[in-house]
Amino acid sequence: METRRVINSIITLICLTATLAIGCKSPEKTAHSPTEPGSVSATVIDMRELDGCTYLLELQDGMKLQPTAIPVEYQQAGLKVRVKYKKVEIMSICMSGNPVELTYIKAEK
Repeated sequence: METRRVINSIITLICLTATLAIGCKSPEKTAHSPTEPGSVSATVIDMRELDGCTYLLELQDGMKLQPTAIPVEYQQAGLKVRVKYKKVEIMSICMSGNPVELTYIKAEK
């Protein structure tokens, strides 16, 4: 009886260890590239037809962001990106979108 209990404990321990090892893979080893924690999806929109505006970002909820600077490689209308940002208090003649400073931007695949 005691031997059976020891064998059951060992089998349980092996199963638990295997489950944890499989479920705890680091994101760098997975096939899909991980998203930046805290980033949100946005679409680049070309607002150059409005005075003082350039490329803005539209979030999924419809809110528009006016980045202080957006890298040239992301200045493509309709481009889907992941961004992180912080609000900034600046004066702007573009009256569309909340002024933000981008802390992270990457094109979605």
